[in-house]
Amino acid sequence: MDYGNNNVLITGPRGGQTIIQTNDNGNPIAIIDALGGTTKMVWDNDMNMVSFTDQNGRRHFVSTKVKD
Repeated sequence: MDYGNNNVLITGPRGGQTIIQTNDNGNPIAIIDALGGTTKMVWDNDMNMVSFTDQNGRRHFVSTKVKD
């Protein structure tokens, strides 16, 4: 693994590379796989993930509310 400029670079055993881009809080905001597929994440001010967009461009919303 290599860290730099809010990016984490992971090289797999066959040489494929995955890049994880993080925000200033260390939360992942994008994951780019070895084939160029990208997943993007959105976080609120409390560092809860509120949504992510998958490699097909579909946006998914995440609930972080705890039921009593």
